[in-house]
Formats: sequence, structure tokens, C-alpha cells
Amino acid sequence: DTISYFENLPLPTIGVINGPAMGAGLELALACDLRIGSEHAQMGIPVGNLGITLNNKFAHRLVSILGPSVTKELVYTGRIFTAEEAYEKGLLNRLVPSNKLNRTSIEMAKLIATQSPASVRAIKKSVAESINSTPELWKGSSSFVDPIDFPEGVKAFVEKRKPNFKNR
Repeated sequence: DTISYFENLPLPTIGVINGPAMGAGLELALACDLRIGSEHAQMGIPVGNLGITLNNKFAHRLVSILGPSVTKELVYTGRIFTAEEAYEKGLLNRLVPSNKLNRTSIEMAKLIATQSPASVRAIKKSVAESINSTPELWKGSSSFVDPIDFPEGVKAFVEKRKPNFKNR
């Protein structure tokens, strides 16, 4: 329930990984929208030695990032990815030195905060729906613009300035 809570938050979440993210730690990291790790990050799911099984939702998260074959290798062998491997495989969005980890995470959060709140909410919802459903169940949106944020975005573009979106 805790993992699903993070995954279903309406605002973007950034996981900051500066050490091992194993088992439930990996599951929590993957429930975040973005993950930034340092050279100390390690990611794996060594459940085979403990007789633990994975629930379908977590397996689906792994498969959507790693693909079926790499997911199976990770779980079958208990392999632990180094920070570099986790970045190369897409488990980490960014890999930065540990002394820049917090600053990079805060800068990314500030950048996201400058974007249209309506756009950010819509992409989070659309991505979740695309991952958690099949194409025949996808619901198209009748509108591709937000009635409040779109005019401000266009005006800012024309005036060559940053948009001033209002949080609502």
C-alpha cells in the first residue's frame, strides 16, 4: 500500500538513491516518477535466496523499464546492478557524483515546478494509464490543451519569456 501511495501521488516524485536500493527499496524507487542516483547506488532484487515472490505490479514495473529478459536475469540470478549499470539500463534517469546529488535533485524539482501543472498532471496520468492497461482500453482525450495554462504558455512564447503558470 505504501509503494502504491507514492506511485499514485498526483504530483511528480523524484527518488534520490545514494546507496543500496534492494527488494522493497528498489520497489519504492521504481514507484517514483524519476530516479537520480550517485556512484554509491546499487539496485537489485535478490529474492531467490529468500523464497520471496514478486507481485505482478512490481514485476510489471521492472519489465516496463528493463524488458522481460533483463528482468528475468535480475531476479533469476540475484544480480545487483552497479550505479553505472542501473543508469545504462534505465533504472536511474540521472547519475551524478554524490556531492551533487541533493543539488541536482532540487534543481530538477524546481525545473518541473516551472512547467504547466495541468501538463504535468496529464502526462503522469497518461503514462500510468498506458503502463497499466492495454491499447484497446486507452481512453483518448478530447482536448490536448489546458484552458488556463495554454494561453499563458503561448503568450510567454510570443513574448519570449518564461511562462508564469499558477498552481491550482
